[in-house]
Parts: sequence; structure tokens; C-alpha cells
Amino acid sequence: MQEITKSEFSGRRYAYAKLAKNGITILQARAPAIRNLDVDYPYRQDSNFLYLTGFYEEGSVAIIRPGKTPFYTLFVRPKNRRNEVWNGYRLGLQEAKKISGANAIYSIDDLAHELPKLIGKTKQVFYEGRDSDELSKIIRKCIVG
Repeated sequence: MQEITKSEFSGRRYAYAKLAKNGITILQARAPAIRNLDVDYPYRQDSNFLYLTGFYEEGSVAIIRPGKTPFYTLFVRPKNRRNEVWNGYRLGLQEAKKISGANAIYSIDDLAHELPKLIGKTKQVFYEGRDSDELSKIIRKCIVG
């Protein structure tokens, strides 16, 4: 099976950005699905998120801002060796930066602080808002005030 390259994902983001024009797009990784008590179903990334980012880790948020710097920002879960024992390996910020092609990368813990700066005075925000009430609240606060 042939691996999709970083340049292919970059091309997809720029092609998408032409459609989004002056809007900002916020994509959210799919949350894990719990099967029962302490067992999750095998993880499957959100199709739109994966198509534009190529990033497989849960708990991530991607921001695409056509015509602005940074153009592509990725928020990821930081390394946590204790948690990784139970829930599996995490890339963390440094590894995610190497493989993602993101112009800027932050810990998901910094989302509430950084997102208002990224949204700024943007008039259009594209967001599906299906998985995280927390993210929806942050976005609403950025837009409405």
C-alpha cells in the first residue's frame, strides 16, 4: 500500500482553502467510541480531518486559515508517559511537528488561549461541532464575545 505524502496533504489543504476563501475552518479529530466500561472500539479518525491533515491521533484540532499566517495550525495531545502505558503511544508536539506539515503546532491544552488569536476578526467560521461541547463553547465565545 502506498503512503500518502505530506505534500499531497498540503495540496489538499490549499485546494480546500480556495473553496473556503476568507473563512477559517476548524476540524476536530473524532473522539474514541466506548464499547463497554473500560474498552474502546478500535479507533477510526474522522474522514474529513484525515483527508486534510493525514493526522491519526484522537484529541486533535486542526485550523486552516486561507491567506493568513499560520495557514495550517494543529493542536495535539502532549506526551504523557503515564497515560501512554494504558492508552497507547502519543506523538506529542515535537513528533507531530515533524510528520504533520503544520505551520504551527500547540498542545490541545492551549486551545482556549490560542484559538481567539487565530479566529481574530474572521467573518466566516466553518465547523461541524459534533463531538465536543467544550470546543463549541470556545468557538462561540470567540465569535460572539
